[in-house]
Amino acid sequence: TKFISRTAKNLYIPLTVGGGIKTIYDIEKALKAGADKVCINSAAIDNINFIKKASRVYGSSTISVGLECIKIKKKYFISKSSGRDLVDISPLEWAKKLEDNGAGEIVITAVNKEGLGEGFDISLVNQISKNISVPTIAHGGAGNYKHIFDVINKSAITGVALSSFLHYEAAKLFKLKKKKIGNY
Repeated sequence: TKFISRTAKNLYIPLTVGGGIKTIYDIEKALKAGADKVCINSAAIDNINFIKKASRVYGSSTISVGLECIKIKKKYFISKSSGRDLVDISPLEWAKKLEDNGAGEIVITAVNKEGLGEGFDISLVNQISKNISVPTIAHGGAGNYKHIFDVINKSAITGVALSSFLHYEAAKLFKLKKKKIGNY
């Protein structure tokens, strides 16, 4: 919580905290430390009623759910435990269940695209974002600005989450001894 507090004090945009959120008390600690929202994945898969309870206690706008999707042989699975455990349920079916149980936002992560910089899985994003009413965030795949514009213009998402793209763009501002950065 110290890290969350330090970050929140120096940040002037909404802060979402994820990773290890398993109880109502975990949510309370994150919010008291300065988070505006929490993002839950594994605990939701383990017990969908946790999302229902959390949204009743803190409001659905505070409860974001990470929807990690892994494609294996043309079939999508959802995953938990940072991709270590696969669950045989379609991402759309799971997204609808999350929405029905009070999730206020869904972050759609195409795990197969993460860190590669090859573009978003627009087909996956559309499958979900066009069939639910809560805000959806696309994550996994941005390698350049065109990828970001493409997912915004070719889908029904509400926003985009960026990670490697920002790290690598910032790294380009500094002279590095290595020419290759990360997966690029």
